[in-house]
Amino acid sequence: MLSACTHQAAGLLTLNERQSPRILSVVQHGDELAELPFLWRLCLACTTLGFTVTVLDATIGESESTPGLLQRLQQETTPPAPTNSWTVLPSKEGLAQLSFAGTNHQRGWHQLTHCFSDTGVVILYCNAECAANTLKGLLVPTLLPVSQQRASLLTSYLALKRLLIVGGQQPTIISVQAPGTDNGNASLPPVCSSLVECARNFLNFEARVIAFTDTADDENAVDFLPFLRGLLEACAQQVSSSSLATHAPFPSTALDGPTPLNMRVLDVHR
Repeated sequence: MLSACTHQAAGLLTLNERQSPRILSVVQHGDELAELPFLWRLCLACTTLGFTVTVLDATIGESESTPGLLQRLQQETTPPAPTNSWTVLPSKEGLAQLSFAGTNHQRGWHQLTHCFSDTGVVILYCNAECAANTLKGLLVPTLLPVSQQRASLLTSYLALKRLLIVGGQQPTIISVQAPGTDNGNASLPPVCSSLVECARNFLNFEARVIAFTDTADDENAVDFLPFLRGLLEACAQQVSSSSLATHAPFPSTALDGPTPLNMRVLDVHR
């Protein structure tokens, strides 16, 4: 008979039994070269840690043939636990309903957590307006992936501005770099450097930047785990309180500890 073993995900699995779901937001602003690889790696890392994951995809609308979040919100009973470790749910109408629910955002928060009480991690993949309105004043980690496409500078800046002003979120910028990028280079890529400078000069916001290299080898996904572990532990504390906190900062505890090989904090103050 196999005996119980201790591993790096044991603490998170214990938290998962007590408190769920943990809610994250990945902002969609039209930069698919950054958003989709990062979202895919984020989901893979969550499942590696033993969590079930549901992505609420606001780019896909619900319908009778493809029910999604809207149908979940209309159900009176809690849906059964997901059978797949990773599910993408059409959520355009459902998230729109939550984002325009008025000022009672805590009610929308409880609706969301009730619908996915048997899910380990819920990831909102939506635009900045939807994220800002749905999560207004809530302590939810918000991640803004940015590639080195020139067009990404404008779209990411507008998304960052809306998140700060409308939602009170302080997003972390994910600088998505191509495989083979020299991780020893401490300087920011041009697009991210300009984005940080614009945020500082025009929004009075000192952005935190995380460098993320999308690797072709799935085994390298383990490098993502230290960052994700801290992030989910912070989420567990937030979900347990389920309280509103206007213009609350991004939790620093999510970025403490060792930095993985393909995920590193860049010093933007140099």
